Parts: sequence; structure tokens; C-alpha cells
Amino acid sequence: MEVLFVHQPVKHPIRNDISDVGIPLGMLYLAGYLRDHNSDVNVTLRDYRLHGEDTVYGDITNADVVLAGASTADYSDAIRILSIAKRLGKRTVMGGIIPTMVSDHVLNTGVVDIVVRGEGEQSLSEVFKTNDLIQVQGISYRSSNGIVHNSTRAAMRPEEFSLPDYDVAGLEDYVDVCKGTVYSARGCPMGCSFCTLNTFWQYSYRPEAIDQVLQEVTAMHDAGFKDIRFKDEDFPLNKRRTYELLTALESLGLDAEFKAKARIDRVTPELLGRMQRAGFRRMYCGLEAITPQTLQTAEKGYRKGFQEQLDLVLASGLQLEFGFILGLQGETDETLARNVEYICEIGSRTNVVPRITFLTPYPGTKLYNNPTGLRFLTHDWDRYNSITPVCVPESLGPDALQKLVEAHTMIVEATGSADYNPDIDVGFLSGLEVVAAK
Repeated sequence: MEVLFVHQPVKHPIRNDISDVGIPLGMLYLAGYLRDHNSDVNVTLRDYRLHGEDTVYGDITNADVVLAGASTADYSDAIRILSIAKRLGKRTVMGGIIPTMVSDHVLNTGVVDIVVRGEGEQSLSEVFKTNDLIQVQGISYRSSNGIVHNSTRAAMRPEEFSLPDYDVAGLEDYVDVCKGTVYSARGCPMGCSFCTLNTFWQYSYRPEAIDQVLQEVTAMHDAGFKDIRFKDEDFPLNKRRTYELLTALESLGLDAEFKAKARIDRVTPELLGRMQRAGFRRMYCGLEAITPQTLQTAEKGYRKGFQEQLDLVLASGLQLEFGFILGLQGETDETLARNVEYICEIGSRTNVVPRITFLTPYPGTKLYNNPTGLRFLTHDWDRYNSITPVCVPESLGPDALQKLVEAHTMIVEATGSADYNPDIDVGFLSGLEVVAAK
């Protein structure tokens, strides 16, 4: 069976250049599992972000099954490519965050035969082994009787993870355009209201075996990546295991630099010291806001202030990237001004990079399901990329959009962070201003 994995371009990329491309790691995990469990399946991957779509018809013609993954920002392009596959008589499959959250919507397009919900390895493997889809957990599909949603599949156990199949990707094509990426653990048990990943991963946390992590890190390094990013949602969540991994990475002694994401309230001097010895040079922390009122609506779960931990990171020598969200539910002139003042102050320090996003109600989030106090400016998912304002808090008044855009501009100019916080599409913004004024 010839299976074609396609990675579609993004209609409105964040930076409008090749730097938006990243390694399609999820597809490599899928391909690795199929390699280990489906000997009759041959996977080909085409990343049209890298090479354009000149070969798309020929690629699809040679396939039996065409699979695409999708987030909000590239969903419409995934549907566009799968519609070509349907016209050519191919079986079509879609997975990823958006199909998991709104499988009915996806299947009702008429161009997707099967949606794989959540982690896809085991479900996809079984789809390719059976003609009786009703037996496959974790999928939704169209039948003669309408849409069928099979029961949810339990999260995979770490010992069931396969190594990614790097051979299908051609990692050398990515070395000059993006960073290396690795998961050392899957999932996040936190309840942030704006995040889809907690639901996607079923609020679970499952660390990979350390030997497997080292194999994946080494594969990235050997492919030529000297800057490798751990995609774990909260790298130090399990303290004991984290220290074991850091010790192993230090012993590996690779000529590479690492970056990880961490909740700021997990930061300790010991953690920072061990991370540096293991080769970590950057840390990302999602602070989101400093005012209790807006932090509460984000459901970050911070029980106290984080200034002490923040000072530890700043003193450690690690580069700190911190995330802030403009326009959280309940944002007022006062909270917005306090947040902006704080971001400008800390973001102007040496070795600090502010990452500014706009509140985005992604389908499947608590926020999307309970958007109380928000005014939607667009339902165009192509624009749901966190760097474009798509909704505003009513608590900021009728000129909320203007206030948020001015806050973004002020922060970028004060911190000199334009390289990390792209300009907002002025043409699209003009249309939003008309909606916001109504």
C-alpha cells in the first residue's frame, strides 16, 4: 500500500518566508510506527512548504491513501490538497489538532474519508490493517449511515512509542531553514483555557525512555542540527526524570545547544545549573500576564507571583523567551497598561526576548467553548495563528482592537523585538477595524 503524507503550505505564514517551515515531527512518528507495525505500507512524505506544489498531482496519482495533518492556520490548504486526492479517486485521511476537535466539521466537507483523533499511530496502523472500521478506536469516518465516531483511544504508553522515521523526511532539507526538534515527553496535565494541547493529549504526561530521547537527539545532531529544541509542553514537569535526562545529555557531550519550555513556577537554581551543564542555552516560559485578574481567566494555575523564579532565570545566563497574551478575557485599560509596562521593562533587559501573541479562541479549547466577554472579529481559521487579533475583550470597550494593536506596537518598539514579533497584516487589520467598530 502506497501512503502519501502531505504537509501543505500555510496561506498566511507568520513571517512570510522559509523560516516558517519546521520539521513535520508528528508525521515522522506516524511513519515510524507504520514502519514497525505495517510491513505492507510504504510511506512517502511531501512537504510542499519546501518545494512548492508542482508535483502534487503526480505525487497523489502514485498513492493509494493521502494523509494530511492540520492546525487552524493551514486547515483550508489541507482540505484543498485532499480535495485533489478525492477527485483522483484516492482514500483520504486527516489528523492533527483541528480534526480531533471538530471532526464533524472536517468530515462534512466531503473530501475527508477518515479523521484520526488524538495520537494517531495506533489508530492509523489499524485502519490500514482492517476493512471493518467500526473496530478501530480513535477515529471518525463517513459511512452510508452518516458520520460515525468510534470510542476514544487511550493515550499510548511510553513503551509503545516508535522512533521517528527520519528517512522519509530528508532531514538535510530542513537544516538550513529551521531548528532540530525532539519530544522527550508527550502531553500536558495543566488546564490553561486557551490551549488545545491539554485536550489533544488527554491531560496526560508520558515521558519517553531516556535511551530513546538520546537516539532522537543524536539523529538530529548527526543530520546537521546544532540548535535543538525540546517540544515538551513543560520540560521539567517530572523533577527526578528531568535530572536523569539532563545527566544523560551532559554525558552525551554533543556539539549542540538546546532550548526547552518550562512553567516559570518549576524553576529552581539546581534545575538551571543542570540545564546549562547539559547544553541548554535558552528557555521559554509562558507567563501570559502579570495581573491576577487576567491570569485567573487564563487558568494558568499559578498560586503565587513568579518574580523570584524569573529573577533566577535572568541571573542564570540562559536566554529567556517569555510569552504574553494580549486581550485575555476581562482585560481592562488598567490591566493592559500594567502588562505592557511590565513587558517593556523586562523585555528591554539583556538576554530577554518577549513573545507577544493575541488571545485566540482555538476550536476545542475551554476558551472557544465558553467565550464569555469576548467579541469575535473573524471566524476565518486561516488567521487563527496567535499573531493576528481575531477577537477582543468587551471589557476594553468599543476601541479594544485599536488598544491591543497599539500595545503590541509599543512593546515591539520599546524592546526592539521586531525579529520575534512580526508585523500585523495591515490590510487584514483594516477589515477587522470595520467589524470591531460595529
